[in-house]
Amino acid sequence: MSGAFKGVQSRIANDKILKAKTYEADLPHSIEALRGELNLWKQFWKNKPEKADSSMEAFKYASMFPNIKCLLTILSVIPITTASAERSFSSLKRIKTYLRSTMSQERLNGLAMLHINKDIQVKPGEVLDVFAKKHKRKLQFDL
Repeated sequence: MSGAFKGVQSRIANDKILKAKTYEADLPHSIEALRGELNLWKQFWKNKPEKADSSMEAFKYASMFPNIKCLLTILSVIPITTASAERSFSSLKRIKTYLRSTMSQERLNGLAMLHINKDIQVKPGEVLDVFAKKHKRKLQFDL
């Protein structure tokens, strides 16, 4: 291996360590331990005939690498885009117009959930059952 290639590999490894320092407080061991784990992890995957296609698949093999296991867990739960959050805020803006600005927080939450999850089929009978059981009535509420 040439010296220039080793230098590039060293810079790439240092870049990974610098990015991992963001999550240093979440790691079970030190950054130096992570550096050693990364070297072992790289050797582990060089010797493995089949490669992992996702972070969840790689997670299955990370039991002996606690820092890498922690980083893979973080990677698995970080959203890739903010599109779902942006859609939720757009929905909220449509629901809470100037005329409806006085509605209660509970009603706003309910309307937002209905609007955001509009693909879920709601059965009116089930809604009526929940409503009927929620409050005691003077008259019997039967269907």
